Amino acid sequence: MLRNYKELKVWQKSYQLCLEIYKATKTFPKRKSLIKSLENKHLNP
Repeated sequence: MLRNYKELKVWQKSYQLCLEIYKATKTFPKRKSLIKSLENKHLNP
């Protein structure tokens, strides 16, 4: 019998996927700089 949710295969796999997504998006621009970049492109086409 399971003692906690971390023993569930679905939790383990989703947690690993979450870590991979964080690694993959770590180099993406931060939100504020992304917004500024999009605003500049919109204001200066």
